[in-house]
Amino acid sequence: MKNLSWKLRVIQLIQFLLIFLIVFLFLFLLFFAGEIAVKELFPPDLSKKLNSLKIAGSRIYAADGSLLAVFSISPESRYVEESQIPLYLKHAVVAIEDERFYEHRGVDFKGIIRFLFASCQKKERKEKKEGISTITQRYVKSVFGEKSDNFFFKLREGILAYQIEKVLPKEKILERYLNLAYFGSNFYGIEAAAKGYFNKTTKDLSLEESALLAGLIRSPNYFYPFAHPVRAKKRRNLVLKKMYQQGYLALEEASIAMAKPLKLAKLKKKPQFAPYFVDYVRQELIRKFGPDLVYKGSLKVYSTLEPWMQRVADRVVKEELNQSTDPATVLVTIDPLTGYIKVMASSTDYNTLQFNLPAYGKRQPGSAFKTFLLVAALDKGISPETTFLSSPVDIPLPKGEVWHVENYLEGSGGPPMTLREATIHSVNAVFARLVMKVGPENVAKMAKRMGIVSPLSNQPAIALGGITQGVSPLEMASAYGTLASMGTYYPPIGITCVFSKKGALLLKNIPQGREVIEPSIALSVTQILKDVITKGTGFKANIGRDAAGKTGTSQGYRDAWFVGYTPELVTCVWVGYPQGEIEMKNVHGIQVAGGTFPAQIWARYMKEVLKDVPPSHFASEDYVFVKICSETQALANPRCPHPIEIYIRKDLAPKNFCNLH
Repeated sequence: MKNLSWKLRVIQLIQFLLIFLIVFLFLFLLFFAGEIAVKELFPPDLSKKLNSLKIAGSRIYAADGSLLAVFSISPESRYVEESQIPLYLKHAVVAIEDERFYEHRGVDFKGIIRFLFASCQKKERKEKKEGISTITQRYVKSVFGEKSDNFFFKLREGILAYQIEKVLPKEKILERYLNLAYFGSNFYGIEAAAKGYFNKTTKDLSLEESALLAGLIRSPNYFYPFAHPVRAKKRRNLVLKKMYQQGYLALEEASIAMAKPLKLAKLKKKPQFAPYFVDYVRQELIRKFGPDLVYKGSLKVYSTLEPWMQRVADRVVKEELNQSTDPATVLVTIDPLTGYIKVMASSTDYNTLQFNLPAYGKRQPGSAFKTFLLVAALDKGISPETTFLSSPVDIPLPKGEVWHVENYLEGSGGPPMTLREATIHSVNAVFARLVMKVGPENVAKMAKRMGIVSPLSNQPAIALGGITQGVSPLEMASAYGTLASMGTYYPPIGITCVFSKKGALLLKNIPQGREVIEPSIALSVTQILKDVITKGTGFKANIGRDAAGKTGTSQGYRDAWFVGYTPELVTCVWVGYPQGEIEMKNVHGIQVAGGTFPAQIWARYMKEVLKDVPPSHFASEDYVFVKICSETQALANPRCPHPIEIYIRKDLAPKNFCNLH
């Protein structure tokens, strides 16, 4: 084995050396065999190019064919000459983007060697690729619009970058790069970014503002300061730190700038219909195609949003909690049989809060997460009629800690109760005992199977919604949709198809469901969650037709949820303060729990959007609803003391009546 390992390393080394030699010879021939005409390498007048892009935006359409939004570059985009760009802005960009910019000739050979080595070792992680691109190469990419990390694209980039550096001085390359760089939102070019983020011209930018903008270039959506101020500030300070380390700043200058808070201008946005859904579509498109194609490519994008339903949601979320000190309301609706996102609404003002709470807001779900434990329990063969003590409990944990669990109403519980009853009345102590039987790791796995994508811990507190980072309303709606669709999970879809400027189909999202839980389990859980509405904590969500759901309240009344569904739609409602985990112990004179405002808002909205839809029932041709004796598992007769109702496959349904009672 040792000899084999040694031979393998030798072969890899030989492969690496051969590739390096071939590439070196190829580069030598192309770099020195002749020059490409300058006019073919870059536009002579970039200001005209920038202005011509302002009319090339992409158009987004709603499900009914109406125009929803247009994505185009900012009208503030103006070409800025090198003399108008502050020196510390140039230094900030070089420090964070390409610290050897003033030393190389367009190509960082050290970066190329790292890239080749990573390719040989099959370690093509993002951080390995980043080291190969210089500012000059990224300028080439901006001009030619190439979006590929393929080695041969990188090679061509390097050749063009080398040729450009033979003609243009470094300062001119920086000028052109900054005028074409993407800074997030629809801000193309440094002038648009300066106006959009700080309401300033480029020449008036301060040191800390320059550092912030320099830090955005590599990942503008991730560090977008209007939505992610904490991330943006950390990134800004990293830029300042690198400027100090590379000798562009004195320690005192860097320290003073790092201590300053972010001071952003108000985002100048016109009122927009369904702004959070539009933002979601924008992020999905940029992830798939890159900002250049989205803002400059004149795409036609067809989405899943239902405008009439969105209008109902917009009105309902703003009317129920309508005082200035009230918490915010978020509402997301999905078609459980396709995963299509029909509505994404929030009572928050998009011009005040750009962070997309419906899609990306992570908050603690409280008891709404008990549903995943219930599904995991039934999946392991635990019957809904299994009884547990319901009194408060102290559960010893592996590291010597003790998990103390009280019920929602202090002093409630005590006698044994069934899992079904515990779900209907959301009894914490029963679920604490249940999670120790099922295993918290199995709850996390089940939640992931059903559609939760946020990180989950394997701690027992997961039973009551105590999870790592929280979950978003979109995730919860999607995961509950798995129950509404009889155990089949459909990933959420906001875009149905995308066409190029010339009409070519670039993307088509076809709903692709996969069965993740047995239909009989989904139906059994649905029957229990129906009782949550008809006679449990969610009674205010009763809309007079087949509906199931679960309330959720996080510790200290900081988050309140109701996630519910009918056979046609699944809707999640979250109520809380976006600015932080603030207790809601006196809102309109009450403590806000999942069964209060969230359930009321859900009911009001669902009644209206379903008023013209004939009532339907949770059922399947392959499954039947039967009443069986809990002791004999045979069909219950009138004398059976503890009959239960279950959904079961027709071929597995009992045929004979109980003969014990």
